[in-house]
Amino acid sequence: MASIAVPKDGGVVDPIAIGEALARSQDWPCDRIGEDGVAIVVDATWRVLFLALMWSRTEGLLKLTCSFNLKPTSGRILSLLETTNRINECCWEGAFTLCSEKGLVVYRNVLAHDEQQIVNWCHIDKLLNSAIERCDKFFPVLQATNMGHSGVGCLLRLVIAKPVGHS
Repeated sequence: MASIAVPKDGGVVDPIAIGEALARSQDWPCDRIGEDGVAIVVDATWRVLFLALMWSRTEGLLKLTCSFNLKPTSGRILSLLETTNRINECCWEGAFTLCSEKGLVVYRNVLAHDEQQIVNWCHIDKLLNSAIERCDKFFPVLQATNMGHSGVGCLLRLVIAKPVGHS
């Protein structure tokens, strides 16, 4: 079960302030988006990632989007959509979408919470880092598809494989 962070003064924990502090601790540029959001820029392995963390108090949701540029080459949109669907079959949480008009791939995830179970820095750190890891992991598969390579199934098996043992 997740631990609960309760401020000593009995007030409400602000998950956006936590996300902002985590970003600053990693030296990731970030800016507040109003009272309930923060935009973060991460220079990841393959691409610059644009993250937005938004807190919806009324829905009880902490929403995360993580996007990167991938302009579909001519005639590759259907292949990219198929690859995106196959990637989503590998993910147990969160999902990728292709916004072909804007040339973006967007990873979305959400963390549900209520007043009795408030999210803490560990939850938010995991949410941010898992988005970055998934984008880093699956970008090469999407890029290969965009370049017209056909062995997507083989590429997916390679990126989801977990090495066992040591050399």
